[in-house]
Amino acid sequence: MTRRRGSGCRLRRALAGAREAFYGELDTVSIAELVNPRQVGPIAVQLGLRPPEQPDSGTPTSAI
Repeated sequence: MTRRRGSGCRLRRALAGAREAFYGELDTVSIAELVNPRQVGPIAVQLGLRPPEQPDSGTPTSAI
């Protein structure tokens, strides 16, 4: 297989442009805008997107 000169440079430029476009698009939104509040998990809590749920002390829990 013969490799043409310059094809690697064009690929690097294309990938660099795609990476910049990707990051540019991400700059337009925040993590909080992307998270469904009903599906927030422990990582989102650690990021401060939702305070951790506090169990009610003294209130008995019902069996399921």
